[in-house]
Amino acid sequence: MLCEHFFKNEEVMVFLSIDKEELINLGLKSEKIQREIELIETNKNEQIDHRAYVWADFMRLFMLIKTKKQFLSEFKMKISESATIKDNSKPTIFPFLSLFFISLSFDSELSSAAFYPKVNDFLTTNHIISRGEKIGTTDLAKLNPTLDMMWYNLSEWAFSNGYYFVPKYTRTSVRNKYAEPFIAELLFPFNRREQLKTVFIKSGLTPDENISEDRIISIFNDNYYIIGLTRAKMKQWVSDYRIALINEFRKIYGRWDGTARVENRTDSSSQVRYDGSNYGFYLGFDRERGGNFKFFLLPYIPNSENAEEYSFVNSGNNNEAYEFYIKANGFASSTYRKTDNILEALLHKKKIVFVDEYDSKTNLIFNPADLYVFERSFNSLISRCTFTKGGSYFIMISTEILSQERYHNWLSNNKATELPLPALSSAYHMFYIENAQSALEDDSKLSFKKSKSLKISNTMVLGKVENTYLAPSAFPIYFDISGVDISTDSVRAVSIDGSNRYSFDIKYDANLQKWIFPVIQHYFAKDKTYQIFCNDQPLSYSKFRFVDFSLIKDSDYQEISFDIFGDESIENPLVTGLQINDTIYMNVNVELLKLNMKSGEPPIIRNSKYLANDYILYGISSQPNISKSDIKDFILVLFANNVIDEVSVGNKYEINHILEYYSSLGYLNYTYRDGKYVIAVNKPTIIWLPPNFKKTSGCVTSYKCTEQYFKFLVTGARTPGFIEHLIKVCASNNVKVDITQPENPLFPQRIILWAQDISDIERVASQAKLYFQKCIYTNALIKRLGSVDDYTDQVRQYPSELVYENVSLFRKIDYSKLAHLFKEKNGFIPNKDIIVTDVEKIDRTHDIISYFFGLPSEATILWDEGIQYPINKYWSHLIGASISNASIIRFDSDSCTLTMPSQVKLPLLYNRALSLINAEPQDSDGGNNSYRLIVNPLLDKIDPKEILSKLKQL
Repeated sequence: MLCEHFFKNEEVMVFLSIDKEELINLGLKSEKIQREIELIETNKNEQIDHRAYVWADFMRLFMLIKTKKQFLSEFKMKISESATIKDNSKPTIFPFLSLFFISLSFDSELSSAAFYPKVNDFLTTNHIISRGEKIGTTDLAKLNPTLDMMWYNLSEWAFSNGYYFVPKYTRTSVRNKYAEPFIAELLFPFNRREQLKTVFIKSGLTPDENISEDRIISIFNDNYYIIGLTRAKMKQWVSDYRIALINEFRKIYGRWDGTARVENRTDSSSQVRYDGSNYGFYLGFDRERGGNFKFFLLPYIPNSENAEEYSFVNSGNNNEAYEFYIKANGFASSTYRKTDNILEALLHKKKIVFVDEYDSKTNLIFNPADLYVFERSFNSLISRCTFTKGGSYFIMISTEILSQERYHNWLSNNKATELPLPALSSAYHMFYIENAQSALEDDSKLSFKKSKSLKISNTMVLGKVENTYLAPSAFPIYFDISGVDISTDSVRAVSIDGSNRYSFDIKYDANLQKWIFPVIQHYFAKDKTYQIFCNDQPLSYSKFRFVDFSLIKDSDYQEISFDIFGDESIENPLVTGLQINDTIYMNVNVELLKLNMKSGEPPIIRNSKYLANDYILYGISSQPNISKSDIKDFILVLFANNVIDEVSVGNKYEINHILEYYSSLGYLNYTYRDGKYVIAVNKPTIIWLPPNFKKTSGCVTSYKCTEQYFKFLVTGARTPGFIEHLIKVCASNNVKVDITQPENPLFPQRIILWAQDISDIERVASQAKLYFQKCIYTNALIKRLGSVDDYTDQVRQYPSELVYENVSLFRKIDYSKLAHLFKEKNGFIPNKDIIVTDVEKIDRTHDIISYFFGLPSEATILWDEGIQYPINKYWSHLIGASISNASIIRFDSDSCTLTMPSQVKLPLLYNRALSLINAEPQDSDGGNNSYRLIVNPLLDKIDPKEILSKLKQL
């Protein structure tokens, strides 16, 4: 695990730095360790401290070591193993090395003098060596094989496996000979890597700029104090570790998302601060008739989660406003096309800076560069691409660097044709390269990747069996391939099983910037397993297979359990998947209900034809669990294959909206576990919906049932074959099927079943293998859900592990003002009317704050008497309203509707319970969120007053 952590996907110099928190987080991502924890908690019937378990699991590696002699003996054995390691196996020495790195991880000085005391203190504290024993220079000098041999063997193993790992020290005294190599690996421990984000902000960088080595060193020299160094120490580092500094800078910068959310760890706590966000524009152009170039700027915000509208103001152009939302691919919904401003910026190398309306530390920056490489992206050309051999490119290069002979020769070698660029002729030249064959190795924008590699990308993956990716036969497989010549190399998929060999071309799509393995039409070739070759050599040992959508085995479901608050719970779950574990409120007087339903109308079936296009639900249903990035890939596949388009979807294809919709109707459950979202499909299920009643007029108010048949929703996992079989089973049991097409093509079709008797639906559930609980689902669920007061009492038991200080990127809602506007207005309330952005107005005695709002790192915090408690963001609205004594939810008895402002969303299980009254998610039309209830005299569990009382809104 440690080996993969250090070396996985690294294309620049590898550091072996790790601290205790990093190691624990790494362990928490291990499926093996997760299974161990689940087994222990099941056997004990109680929760254990997951982080403590991971650390104990690591320390168990050294449980037989009790003395210095034993430690040095085991260490020598691991060094010996590193000398004989083969290319296809992994070194086993990393746990031992990690003991050194963890013990030194919070040493800000990283001095040789502190090396042995820090290491010895750690080893004795953790009972690896005896108290009173000390490891010193002499002990390390006597190791045989030597430490020098260990570092050499590691670098040789790395080289033979395609990694770049070298000892990073260049000179040292004999006294410090053994300490310095360890210290060199710790040039960038966790805290310093975090501080580099601040350096990026202070230097005005945005993600994905082309930064020269000289500029990197200049940035270090200008900002040494931010990463905790003195000027003298920085000078020494530049002299001794120049290559290591440059490579680590590039690695951290290459992963940077534009935000300086800086976490500072000590041995006892972790604090989070916010130093700003810099997002960038990609330069693009359209070619008009006559060949003129019309430039535009396209914002890119890779870490946006909510797809809500951003509102920026141009800091240097009369407060010019620019608004957009971010799409699933990270790009803005609209381009900036003020041509005069763009040309002026390019001509004079002048920045264009937009400042976020709500956060003055968030900037959107266009910083003119000396070189742009444009590749076609649908109807436009965008300066975001990888320079690949054999590709076709437009190159815009500044007059200044064009004068350099190496650039002039490079253009000549690629037979570049110059194109007229009159608007920028004094500053830039435009060239077109038809077939790129020559690289410029010292310029990262213009160098070819030498090693051939293949990575599956933006593909609807349905799982992985050993080393074989499974993909649906409905769509192509997409790859990122590097190190090949687009124009001449032959890339093919070749079958590797069976006696007959089948082979298919893998073509490059310049618009998508992907290689495409098309859907196989050949009948006998469909079911084969394929490997990808370039010129008869395998690009990867991964294999690929097209399969039909299919449900997983019943025993493979990993349904998520929730407690009464909608938080994941193993110890005391209220629901597991969709199954309600508490049966107290499940009794239904079916005969009395049938008697009242006789006066109702039989159902009108408007459509019973099912279209096999619920692709996102099929993808979710084909594997036990998935991640947010998987859903993003599903969406991008549908866009690429014209199944959906931006016009029909609008800005509602953002992933959070999809999760909320699917969860509200019971198709899936999702939770945030160990730093990532886990999404698990629920078993195919039939949900009993309450019959509809309407109020009748007269001297006495009464209610009449309007439906003659019992009504049910089909939810949970599905595939085309499963639904086809279900429809046949329904027909044979006299159950009617009504299918509604969704307005949003990313959502599944709604399938409603109508039955005259409960026994009919029970037979359907049994024969078609669906789960069914004989209860009105909403009634049984809502009675057991927790209240605002209960939830607040629970969260106060668990203070936040991360402390948020001086974080200006936050969102606070003034709930008193929201309640006032909600009462006065009957429609949309703009955020700007209720959002508080002044840090000084945070009430540390009692307040609700969402830090890093809209980003993956978003955290909602309850401040209570100076202590921070993490809370669910949906509960936060109700707690915030309770603190302010604000009424933000109202019930209209005439329309039987529960309504709240658009900013307010109910907690997960409340949302599900109210959505499953009518099998309709919350309605967001008209600027508010609302649920249509059914006031049912025979099923009085859906009581609006009870709901409002639990939510502290009476």
